[in-house]
Amino acid sequence: MPLLCFVLDTSSSMNQKTAQGQRLIDQAKTAVENFINKVRCRDPSARTDQYVLITTQEDGTGIRVGLKDNQMTFWQELRNVQAHGLSNLGLAIQVAFDLINCDRWENELDTIGRGRLPWMIKPTSIIVFTDGGKLTSQGNIKNELVLPGSTLPATHLKPYVEPFRWDQRVFSLTLKMNGCDDEGKTQLAGAAQADHLAPLCDVTGGRNHTVTSPKTLMDSLHAIGARMASSSGTGVMVAFERIAEKSGRPELNGNEVKQWHNTRSMIFVRQNYKTGNFTGFWPIPESFWPDPNENACPARKATPTLKFSCQGWSSKLN
Repeated sequence: MPLLCFVLDTSSSMNQKTAQGQRLIDQAKTAVENFINKVRCRDPSARTDQYVLITTQEDGTGIRVGLKDNQMTFWQELRNVQAHGLSNLGLAIQVAFDLINCDRWENELDTIGRGRLPWMIKPTSIIVFTDGGKLTSQGNIKNELVLPGSTLPATHLKPYVEPFRWDQRVFSLTLKMNGCDDEGKTQLAGAAQADHLAPLCDVTGGRNHTVTSPKTLMDSLHAIGARMASSSGTGVMVAFERIAEKSGRPELNGNEVKQWHNTRSMIFVRQNYKTGNFTGFWPIPESFWPDPNENACPARKATPTLKFSCQGWSSKLN
């Protein structure tokens, strides 16, 4: 059952109007509707989608729609979203991770200490809409995205180093639509400002999009929908690290480090479309031997690392 978590920047700067006369917050809400009704509906797995809606409000109302709410509640809350306050994106994204990971604990999807089971996953896409302005909170103005840390019970055990999981993708859409109709200046303005969400999108296998017009907004939504499609986006992120060997072949001696020697990639997980379950046979073992005398397992990274070696071979023609 795929999960779509929409995080809306509801800071006061999202009230600025574009050349089309719409506010940025209205553009974001319309984009969510278009993504669900025009883009996502093309995927057969969309019929079982779950929707979560989170805003950057710090007064306890950030979670507008949770995992147990229905779609009618989602559409009603989306229409009622207004832009006022600060843009603490770090807190909003951390709340999204906590909400999703709490559901993972209830369904025993993490299997801490028992290895990683690629067929026990819940594909999740976190789509963030923001204007790319300053990151503000009640305390100060931040120059970079900072996640405050999980507030879930038993977080002192720290089962994971990162707040995300290997089947969670973060996509961001930075709305850089000026009030004038000069798209060239808008593109320059968007390129001049660094995006704080780009590193988080890259490490989770997602992508950051800078939107400068309604057309590029729809193009970005279609690109995200293509990445989420069941035929290409259902998978887990795995890191691969090559072990250097000593041999007579120079390319195998580890003297020259190539890009594929240490890389990160998504591994496709096959799904049974009749039952909706994922299939698989081989688990990925833990990087440690579980000690029954210890109170907690060592913290694991969200992305497992598989080490491999290259062996040379030769053949003779008879």
